[in-house]
Amino acid sequence: MTGVKRLFVLPMGHIENDLMWNVAGITAASKAEPGRSAQWVRVPCLAYLIEHASAGWILYDTGFLREDLARVPAYVQEYFPGFLEEGAGLAPCLASLGLGPADIARIVVSHMHWDHGGGLALFSGLPAGQGILAGEKDFAYGLTVTHRKSDVNFGGGGYYKEHFEVPGLEFDLVDPALGDFELAPGIRVLQLEGHTPQILGLQLELPNSGTILLTSDAVYMKRNLYPAIAPPSIIYDSLGFQRSAQKLRGLARQHDARIIYPHDPEQMGDLKLLPDCYD
Repeated sequence: MTGVKRLFVLPMGHIENDLMWNVAGITAASKAEPGRSAQWVRVPCLAYLIEHASAGWILYDTGFLREDLARVPAYVQEYFPGFLEEGAGLAPCLASLGLGPADIARIVVSHMHWDHGGGLALFSGLPAGQGILAGEKDFAYGLTVTHRKSDVNFGGGGYYKEHFEVPGLEFDLVDPALGDFELAPGIRVLQLEGHTPQILGLQLELPNSGTILLTSDAVYMKRNLYPAIAPPSIIYDSLGFQRSAQKLRGLARQHDARIIYPHDPEQMGDLKLLPDCYD
């Protein structure tokens, strides 16, 4: 066997917010329901660890570190407070499998928002910290919004300046014009868009679980895709979101794939979370 052996879904804490940020208009009042009110929800954050027969341990996203929570601007803490429970986060999750950052062979970061790339600092100076796969357009946009003023540390809806300046890290930036491509046997990188200028998703082929699509924030949750495509309220490119949503629905149909969403409270009860896995 040379392909994917196992996929672990890692709990990375959670964020709380009004559901309407994730699905636009979902709490809008109507003639039939004039008193409909906001829904405050607990939104999970996830990262993913892939055991590959020939490529070793591949990490997809890193979650955030506890110190990131303390640095989030006050307005973000008011609307999107983050929490890191005991045992959640990248280091504890790796340790529960008998692993550490030095055991990771490769990292793919879907996009550089703080809740997806905040844990990259753990890999400073380590092999996985060299050649981190990231989207070129997303990386460039994050640099722009965080470095336009010397006293701005946070910008663009979710980028930290420090996450682009960690000593001992090197990035291998993916040109969106490259299209989808194979990273290793059984792992295909999907070029997506909408939430930010560029999102790297993954399509995995597992021996028993079949095809699994990891969408990252190209779609937050199932309600963004089914029964009808429904964009979120926070979005960089609404037309890009539509293209990504159509692409993901097509791939799911073509491959009879399971979609694992990054921020779906309703899916959490159906997911195999660490220490369980997909194989």
